Amino acid sequence: MSTKDVFLIEALRLFAQKGYEAVSVAEIAREVNVSAPALYKHYKSKQDLFDAICEMSNRGYKEQMEQMWPDYRKDTDEFERFAALDEDALVEHAKKMLEHTLHDEYPALFRKMMTVEQFHIPKLAQIYNDRYVGQQIKSHTMLFEKLMEIGYMRKGDPEVLAIEFVSPLNVFIEVCDRDPSKEEWAFDLLERHVRNFYRTNNIKE
Repeated sequence: MSTKDVFLIEALRLFAQKGYEAVSVAEIAREVNVSAPALYKHYKSKQDLFDAICEMSNRGYKEQMEQMWPDYRKDTDEFERFAALDEDALVEHAKKMLEHTLHDEYPALFRKMMTVEQFHIPKLAQIYNDRYVGQQIKSHTMLFEKLMEIGYMRKGDPEVLAIEFVSPLNVFIEVCDRDPSKEEWAFDLLERHVRNFYRTNNIKE
């Protein structure tokens, strides 16, 4: 990990714990065992550091979404592989996504910073809405539309079904962020949710 990335991680950790305004450049530098002038060689201000944190998060999120949600309209082979998954495989896919969301350090810290600061920094409120509402609904809507087209899912309103499917996932994330001891409950309920959604909507029947 580069020195610049170490600064980003430590700054993000402090912003997530204390909030952006409560953290100084000097405090970030102390956490990395360097002087503030040494940090300024890489980032000209706390705002510059914050912008770099957001940029790194956006890159990571884009890569994650491209891996988990390819454009099924363009990549027929990828869609067919997903459509071939059985109920158990879909449960494991959902659990893997939740595990990554909760425990991959950078996304988890960034999400917690957004939770703390979304009412103070409009940029973070927009990112939070895009990632945990807009993009999730859009991706699942596209997937459900395609599944309906090929007869793997009962006909219905794909956007409404996307909202029904996604909303509990966000609840699980928020609960576990506040209380990590709830993870066993969250993973159990996630499995029941996915299985019920699968069976109710006649996927691949």
